[in-house]
Amino acid sequence: MPTATAHRTAPTRDPAWLSRLFWGSALLVLLWPLLVATEFKPWLLWDPDSLRVSGNFIASFWPLAHGREFLWLMLAETWRTVAMATAGVTLALIVAIPFTLISTRTLSISALSGRMARGPFWLRQGVRWLLIVLRSIPELVWALVFVRVVGLGPTAGVLAIALTYGGMLGKVYGEILESGETHATETLLRNGAGRLQAFFYGLLPASAAELTSYTVYRWECAIRSSVVLGFVGAGGLGQQMDNAMKMFNGGEVATMLLIFMALVALADRLSAWLREARIDPDAFLRRTVFSPALAGVVRRLLEEADHHYRLGHAGIERLPPDCRLAIRTAALVYREIGVRIAACGHDSISQRAHTPLTR
Repeated sequence: MPTATAHRTAPTRDPAWLSRLFWGSALLVLLWPLLVATEFKPWLLWDPDSLRVSGNFIASFWPLAHGREFLWLMLAETWRTVAMATAGVTLALIVAIPFTLISTRTLSISALSGRMARGPFWLRQGVRWLLIVLRSIPELVWALVFVRVVGLGPTAGVLAIALTYGGMLGKVYGEILESGETHATETLLRNGAGRLQAFFYGLLPASAAELTSYTVYRWECAIRSSVVLGFVGAGGLGQQMDNAMKMFNGGEVATMLLIFMALVALADRLSAWLREARIDPDAFLRRTVFSPALAGVVRRLLEEADHHYRLGHAGIERLPPDCRLAIRTAALVYREIGVRIAACGHDSISQRAHTPLTR
């Protein structure tokens, strides 16, 4: 029997255009009152007075600030910014990990029967509400509080990051653990294993990659937050940038913006290397031991730094003569430290690199 092939013609217009138009219009109707309430007026950016002020501010960015004392100060403040972010995230992990273990329903023995006992249930609810309180208060508000308690300086920023990020990490860690495969964990608990044993041998292996990725991402965010916290007196690059903007010193502001962009780019590159090397930041912070994976990360970091050292030589020659020697010396010293670390098999944990004076 001959078969006839039906040829369908393509529609001349989108079949769902009516519903798309409706939902687009509904979104615009809902968005318009929000724009009015926030006094959103982007056309003011093109006002002649606004353009003049913006032009004068951007013009003040050049020439860049490059004095010897200023660059040494920036080096110290950059290190303080990274230290503040790292210390804050470390304290946040100390807050988040116990709360995660307590609030995760998967690790509840009483829940194996189908319904969690009243005591563990309310304990978990209390911990979850505490995590909500911690993360609902922005780190900027915590920093303002701690600046009044402990005074100006990085301590306020470290505590602010620790509390806010502790709430964030605890909440997301719990969701990651509960959304993963729980069969192995439940089997361990039913056969007499403890909660920590079920966590380390059941939940953690299945969720380690996702937990690591989110932890590293939060560390990157903490570096950016530490700069913002400096504007309220928490130290670091942010506080120096705030002082420069108050003094209308555009050259210093531009130099600090470039340093900050380089810092964020380096943090992003380093976190990518950590993820590629499968290094668990939590385990590394608990027990800092040398490993071949860590050696690979250190090697790539030194190669990247050496590349930037070579690129920087041309720029050093363009600087004023009074600051060339200090910057060139610092570059040579740090490069020699990298050479010493490479000679030791890229082991920067169990031994220190010493640069002899003869070099």
